[in-house]
Amino acid sequence: MTLIRPLLWCLLGLLWPPLLVASMVGEPLFQTVSGTDETANGIITAIAQDRRGLIWYGSTEGLFHFDGYQLRRYRHQPGDPNSLGDDYVRALLARPDGTLWVATQSGGISVYHPDRDAFDVLQPQEGNPNSLAHVGVVSLAADPDGSVWIGYGVRGLDRYDPSSGEFQRFRADHDDPTALSHDTVRSLLVDRRGDLWAGTSDGLNRLRRGQSSFERIAPGSKLDNQYVYSLFQASDGRIWIGTQSEGAAVLQPETLELQFLPLGEAGISHPWVDGFVEPRPGRIWIASFGGGLDVYDSLTLQKVRRIRSDPSIPGSLAMDRIVQPMRATSGLIWIGTWGGGLQWHNPRNADAFRMVRYSPMRPDGLSNSSAMSLMELESGHIWVGTDGGGIDELDLERGVVRNWNTRNAASVGLGDDTIRALARTADGSRWVGTQQAGLLRFDPTRQTFRRVAVGAQDRRISHLLASQAGGLWVAAQRGLAWLDSASEAVEMLNLEDGRPFSDSVWALREDAEGRLWIGTAGASYVCLPGERVMRALSAGAPEAVMDFWLPASGEIWTIGPAGIHRAAHRHQETLRFAPWGKQLQPTDPSFGRQFLPDEQGRLWTPNHLLQPDPAQAIEIGRADGVDVGNVDIGARLKTREGILLFGGTRGLLVIRPELYQPWQFRAPILVTSLEINGQKQSLAQMEAGLSVPFGRRIAVEFALLDYSSPNRHHYAYRLFGVDDEWINTDSSRRLASYTRLWPGTYELQLRGMGRNGEWSDVYSLPLRVLPAWWQTNWFIALSLVLLGLATYALIHWRTLRLRQAQVTLQQLVAERTAELSTAKQHAERALEELRGAQSQLVVAEKMASLGQLVAGVAHEINTPIGIAVTAASHLLEENRSSQAKLDSNTLTRGDLKRWRETVDEAGRLVLSSLERANVLITSFKQVSVDQTSEHRRRFDLATFLGEVKTSLLPSFRRSTHRLEIDCPSGLELDTYPGALFQIMMNLVNNAVVHAFEPDQAGIMRIRAELRGERVILVFSDNGKGMEAATATRAFDPFFTTRRGRGGSGLGLHVVYNLTTQLLGGKLDMHTVPGQGTEFVFELPRVAGTPLSEN
Repeated sequence: MTLIRPLLWCLLGLLWPPLLVASMVGEPLFQTVSGTDETANGIITAIAQDRRGLIWYGSTEGLFHFDGYQLRRYRHQPGDPNSLGDDYVRALLARPDGTLWVATQSGGISVYHPDRDAFDVLQPQEGNPNSLAHVGVVSLAADPDGSVWIGYGVRGLDRYDPSSGEFQRFRADHDDPTALSHDTVRSLLVDRRGDLWAGTSDGLNRLRRGQSSFERIAPGSKLDNQYVYSLFQASDGRIWIGTQSEGAAVLQPETLELQFLPLGEAGISHPWVDGFVEPRPGRIWIASFGGGLDVYDSLTLQKVRRIRSDPSIPGSLAMDRIVQPMRATSGLIWIGTWGGGLQWHNPRNADAFRMVRYSPMRPDGLSNSSAMSLMELESGHIWVGTDGGGIDELDLERGVVRNWNTRNAASVGLGDDTIRALARTADGSRWVGTQQAGLLRFDPTRQTFRRVAVGAQDRRISHLLASQAGGLWVAAQRGLAWLDSASEAVEMLNLEDGRPFSDSVWALREDAEGRLWIGTAGASYVCLPGERVMRALSAGAPEAVMDFWLPASGEIWTIGPAGIHRAAHRHQETLRFAPWGKQLQPTDPSFGRQFLPDEQGRLWTPNHLLQPDPAQAIEIGRADGVDVGNVDIGARLKTREGILLFGGTRGLLVIRPELYQPWQFRAPILVTSLEINGQKQSLAQMEAGLSVPFGRRIAVEFALLDYSSPNRHHYAYRLFGVDDEWINTDSSRRLASYTRLWPGTYELQLRGMGRNGEWSDVYSLPLRVLPAWWQTNWFIALSLVLLGLATYALIHWRTLRLRQAQVTLQQLVAERTAELSTAKQHAERALEELRGAQSQLVVAEKMASLGQLVAGVAHEINTPIGIAVTAASHLLEENRSSQAKLDSNTLTRGDLKRWRETVDEAGRLVLSSLERANVLITSFKQVSVDQTSEHRRRFDLATFLGEVKTSLLPSFRRSTHRLEIDCPSGLELDTYPGALFQIMMNLVNNAVVHAFEPDQAGIMRIRAELRGERVILVFSDNGKGMEAATATRAFDPFFTTRRGRGGSGLGLHVVYNLTTQLLGGKLDMHTVPGQGTEFVFELPRVAGTPLSEN
């Protein structure tokens, strides 16, 4: 067997490639479970995972379980026999039957039953030989036959059979070499053969399966008198032994060959070893109480590295005092600390992902937490440009081996410790771009730096790219230049229109043909080989580009704030870009803003692994041990060996793509809480299905027990009998709630999707809603019978009532018919009276208008008549005076001449006045005849409108208003002039009364034109117009805005009726407040001719 084991380990090395990977620098990432560092002073005493997948841990202040989202505490409750026996938990044992055994400091053993959510407490019972030997239990182990081994602090060892309740005692006897070596049994282990290993305060004992006597292990060795604190069997079968004062040892079970590991810097970091865990075959983590974790290669028994608490590193061990680490079924490593709470680490990709960080405690770490630029040297070492720490030279196996910074006298010429860019040209020259000191060239022989001038504004260098042509592309804060590495001659790049390029560069890449691709915040460009002109990419290209990928297939890929875009053929003049991966709905739509290809054709960003075709994105992050922070533009590098590096604000991420293993754990989903009507219920009710009374609100909380990234989980639930489809929800609301379900049988189904994108197995919970008394079958049957009887009685009663109602209704109909006949006759008479009254009002309105016209004409005639009378009176007086002179023979020639002049003047005045009166009387006569007559006649419209104007002038002569007529002569109508005059008079009077402001000089216009056999007559004013509410009612009878001030409200109503009825025309009104009113009449030239025929 001794010869075979090395061969087996060689074979295991071939089957497990990570074992052959050279050691690489990097810090593992640990995540602290929120709240565990605050409760119980952050002290963890034991960790276990039960059959369901829940994580349990013990503390000095109770027992806790964690479902990935929240903690639940169990404490000792005095007077409650089903509570925890004691709050100080010393050991935990999760048995295959689902129970959890809890060893306490002074309360014996508490056995947790998940089906009852309660404890059974085992304690010493006086006089009962089949009871616990002592309250202080410090270790537990499960035997394959179902029994439990119990180690006491002072009473040796017991074997307990839960089925029979019997104890088998094992005690120390110094006179018996086959007895237990000591009664303090701190650690227990049942190996794969079924043998029991017992670690005591005086060495290690083994009890072979089926035997009753112990054998002392390695007597006379360093194990004698040692407090064996922890035991662990590795995957190769060897037993790892932790002591309290001599560190750790490895035991070959077959040969009992024992090898202690050395203490000190090269060995075990602390002599008190509290536990072991094997993250993967071949790697053993040794946890010590004060020294952190020591990582050993189990094949060579050589220390690989030390992991210790470092407050300056995010995700470091919380403390160096480690308590009993545990590997969960998912592969996660759970770490308990004495004061720092509970942490976990995912080792699945520990070799694929490494984080190189800054720490003042690590001389081989980065000199600053932010890595801004990267460059590979000929030796394979990596230059890392930092944000304030200068340049670190990194050996990926040994860490940082050298640093250049301005505080170091050996770093001659560096000038600035903020290194934005690094590049190595084909001639081996190393170039450094700084934030404030411009471009520097490194002399490897003298180990000094020399500044190289690039341009007038060259202090801030953002990007450097070694060209295939041998030169160097230099991007400054504003602008881009080509530098010949031999002559150091500089050529600035211009845009196509000849203007110098002056933007900030975000991305630089050269393709295999030597084309330079440039990305900025607002546009992207390409520069052809040998040219110094930047050509803008075609329309549709992404505006902001932070990186390019230019594969040999000829595609062009871009990444930036708007995500990833790609174009099929970058050699074409017009590039057609299309977004990539939108359907994947990533958490970060930009996918990381920098990417690098691996040898398998996949793309890596700082937080995603991308499969181009078909599109697939696997998110990577803290759950995988990656926490690089924000990645600086250009801080990415692919080494000659295919290793990928990304620099960020939290250090440097090192990726070995070939070692990456996707997360494949399919976690179970578990109900974590049950509420009925808002009251917490025991989960034990669900074991045989859940029964609840009708009307209760049921709320079930659940969790997918994948602890690596619970906030990225998705959930779905449905209740058969209620929900037709799955109801989706996320980790922020893991609750299925239903209210007032109808009595019956249902099934609640739950499922969860982890970060691997696969749904878990469906969890089914039978649910029965019990009926209320009024929902039972007997009540329903009785109700149906009573309902039938009540229905029959109701129908019979209703029939009688309907017959009575029919008779009453017939009588009522007869009475109402008589009343309606009488009311109809009265209404018809009232209607006739109303029509007569309306006709009388219209006639009265016409007469009132005629009276107003007569009054105006009379007033107008009074003036020329008065003048004529005055002239005649004067002439008579002159005649009398002249006659007197003639009779007295005193009439002179001069008197005769004056008399003749007076006679002439008076005659002219009398004649003109009488002629004016004649015109008025003639016009009035024609108009009055027309208005009082319903007869039609043929007339000239221009002459008629002139007569209308003459007749209406008296009505507004005293105002400043005027009436204008625009009508062509010769336009004859055969219609009713009286109605037309009534219309014009009403419009003029309406305008004078309503249209104008008091001090306004109003203008009224009447315009006429002939269109075929139709006459268009327009009356308009420049007054104040009407509001919409007034305009809609303008033609309504008795509507007026001057109620109580002389307005009758019939003027426009008469206009509308005369136009549409007597004249057979149409009338439209247009008005806008402040812009006047316009009435448009469309009249047939010959009355009685329908407009539709014209």
